[in-house]
Amino acid sequence: MMRTGTESEGDVISTSRPFVRVLLWSAPRCLSTAVLRVLANGENTHALCDEYDAAYLIGEDRVSQTFPTRPDVEGLTFASIKKRLDDAQSLQKHIICKDHAKNILPRLDAIPDGYLHAFLIRQPAVSFHSFHKVFVRDEEPDWSSSSFDDRSYDKIWLLYEHIVENLHQTPIVIDSDDILENPGDRKSVV
Repeated sequence: MMRTGTESEGDVISTSRPFVRVLLWSAPRCLSTAVLRVLANGENTHALCDEYDAAYLIGEDRVSQTFPTRPDVEGLTFASIKKRLDDAQSLQKHIICKDHAKNILPRLDAIPDGYLHAFLIRQPAVSFHSFHKVFVRDEEPDWSSSSFDDRSYDKIWLLYEHIVENLHQTPIVIDSDDILENPGDRKSVV
């Protein structure tokens, strides 16, 4: 069962109802790719991973300067991602698209209509440790020199507020550990 966030407390959408569309937002190192794989393992499910991330990093209207010498990818824009997600609604499948909140904040106009919004959270200390373990690899972390954007959690909150105040939805909030502890029980998550 999945709540849309727009109905009263008693109304619920059944996952047997055709074709639920979900945008799953997270901060870095929240196990979002693993969670996407668990959720996308259902029947008639189409998964999309980090669509906005590509536009954010290397698109024609990129926001990030992470790769300043890398040429823009022709045709890759926030608008083209929105169109791809809009077009995906014609598929006869459930759609789950996961991305990081920081990627969409500069271009909120690129959020497609017709999607439910969910936020994946994880204990920040665990996320920071995971980042350090994967990217920094020093004996002692030096957070001052780290490129991990600890404000990613602020960005989740900003996107959450936008969805509540402007899209009039109450997003679903999911702890990644809940899914990983019992991945076979996806229904309890949605």
